[in-house]
This record gives sequence, C-alpha cells and structure tokens, in this order.
Amino acid sequence: MILLPVAVLGQVDLNALARDTFYKMDVSQDGLVTRSELAGYFNRMDQNGDAKISKHEYSDYITDIYGHSPDLNHYVHTIYDNLDYNNDHHVDQLDYNRNFDRADTNFDDFVDEDEFNRLFMALAQ
Repeated sequence: MILLPVAVLGQVDLNALARDTFYKMDVSQDGLVTRSELAGYFNRMDQNGDAKISKHEYSDYITDIYGHSPDLNHYVHTIYDNLDYNNDHHVDQLDYNRNFDRADTNFDDFVDEDEFNRLFMALAQ
C-alpha cells in the first residue's frame, strides 16, 4: 500500500491521515475494523503495557510514523483529548470502545471507512 503524505509544507491533510489510520487499524484489509483490530491498534500505542495510553505515548506513536510538525501536533493533541471520552487524562480501552460505539452508526459491530472518517473528523475538531 502506498501511504499518502499527511503533512505537506506544514499543512495537515486530515483526510489522508484518517484514511491511513483506518488502514493501519484494518489488519485484515477487509474494509472493516473490528473491536479486536481496534484493541490491537490500542496495544501498539501502549508502550509501557499499563492498559492506558498517555498523551505522550499517543504523540510518540504518531510522530514516529509521520514525523513532527506543529500543525500535526495540534491535531494529535485535539484528537487525543477527544478520544478521552471520560476526561480522566488517559485513554484506555473503555474510551476506545465508547468511540467505537460512537463510530458504528449502523450498529453492525464493525466500523467501515466512512463511519471511521466521520468520527475522525469530529475528533479532530
């Protein structure tokens, strides 16, 4: 798969970032993200294995993939803050499950790319 650049000359292409994130989650490459795939993505970010993702872990994960830019950093922090569903200053599996439920608008227990993109854009606001 060719990865699209998400930051060009300091500007972040949120559509490309959303698409790339979706395909990183969709391990089976069937166009659907399952709770199991989401849990695997969560575990890749949880560097110290404490079942919580700190803002630092989240930022490090994204920066390792896409590099550092002030604009990207802004979106990373905004998305992180919005992922923290219960505002307890860390993202855990409960937060991810609640956001999965929020994305799964047709209640089929899968998140397709369109559902994911809608949630991603809402989280980036």
